[in-house]
Amino acid sequence: DTAIYYNNRGLAYLRMENYESCFQDFDVATQLNPNDPNYFFNRGNAYLTIRNVEQALSDLDEAISLAQSIPAYYHSKGVAFQALGRKAGAIEMFDKALALNPK
Repeated sequence: DTAIYYNNRGLAYLRMENYESCFQDFDVATQLNPNDPNYFFNRGNAYLTIRNVEQALSDLDEAISLAQSIPAYYHSKGVAFQALGRKAGAIEMFDKALALNPK
């Protein structure tokens, strides 16, 4: 699965703030393995970093549709809702994250 290489390089580019290369690699990773929610989660968080909240929500929704039991996915979606001023939605997502991982 070479998608993981693109994903990991995308994460490295994200840390370097090279967003164009970051998104190119995440795009390839999601195309090569569209069933891995982590690739959508990582790209969604990258979109949050550059404040493209609508695109972030789209990717986070895809990650959640592929794996409903990962608290971090709901947490990130809560952060996105918070950025949009959607307080009730943010609280709902944080509650879901807490329910999945109460510790």
